[in-house]
Amino acid sequence: MDRTLIHELASILGSRMDNPGAQNIRLQCPLAPRTHAGGTDNTPAWSILVDPHNPSRTKCWACDEAGTVEEILERGIEMGIPGLEEALLFAKENDAGGLAGAFTGLAIQRRRSFGGFKKRSGFDVERYVRQCSRLTARYLIDRGLVAYDLKRWQIGYDDGPTKIGHTTIHHRAVFPVWDERGTLVGATMRTVLPEGVDPPKYRDTPMLPKGDIFYGENFIDRTRGVVHIVEGILDAVVASRYLPNVVAILGANTGMGPTRVEKLRKWCNRVVLILDPDTAGSEAVSGKWKEWKGRDGKTRKKFIPGIRHLLSQYFVTKVVTLPVGKDPADVGVEIVHYVNAADYLKG
Repeated sequence: MDRTLIHELASILGSRMDNPGAQNIRLQCPLAPRTHAGGTDNTPAWSILVDPHNPSRTKCWACDEAGTVEEILERGIEMGIPGLEEALLFAKENDAGGLAGAFTGLAIQRRRSFGGFKKRSGFDVERYVRQCSRLTARYLIDRGLVAYDLKRWQIGYDDGPTKIGHTTIHHRAVFPVWDERGTLVGATMRTVLPEGVDPPKYRDTPMLPKGDIFYGENFIDRTRGVVHIVEGILDAVVASRYLPNVVAILGANTGMGPTRVEKLRKWCNRVVLILDPDTAGSEAVSGKWKEWKGRDGKTRKKFIPGIRHLLSQYFVTKVVTLPVGKDPADVGVEIVHYVNAADYLKG
């Protein structure tokens, strides 16, 4: 949370501030009525670290309560302390990343790891994306992408050979990936050669947080109240011409972990799933049975719930079924018809 937001938070809480220009700004502890002797915090003791790039980190030096701003305020509401609801809503909307504190350390670890990789290898993803954006693959034109798509998503082409870590890239379309704040976090590259010539079909730049991010989340408009989730990057590019708030999960097997769910809960109250009508897409939506052999040699089964089951706990969830052999990038403008024709499935 940056300095300006902390000042706004203090205003919403009606809290006095100490050291407003320091790296750690102190406010009166919102938990004071329950955790402080006498139920007051006469000298601001709730320290909030000024950090515009990460979810907030806080600690009260009087009662030792620690966590993100959001966690502390939620704790206060659970304790029955009045007047914290507006501040909590402000924190959910404005705390950088908006993620639970459990993911803060993971994000910092990823940034440090990527920084170390960049230093060791000399690979600079921002420079790489800029270089690739100057070229366009014929493959992208054949798939129906136009100049508007290429410019909006800054899609490029790498004719190679380019060495990234231990991998050498040849002839791949390059799709930059940004987080919801518009920070470039990596890129994914799709081969434009015939199937089987240069496997795998997709490769990612190092440290891309694939399971925690949506492709296209930098374009999210929270006022819409709905998010359309597709499977692949080209699906997101094409479907976003006709539908609002289209994001891709970057492959059916990337799942829907806690970080993604937390993001969706900030953005919307309705989710529309438009995954590919193949086995992988169907299993990702509805779930699948997992088999394994125990030590006794007997085969056991366990059902792994799909994305629909998970999201239905939090959202009105709509599942769109496309014709067999067609994905959102293939159906184009017809996707609006399929979305309108689908039924809502309530959890």
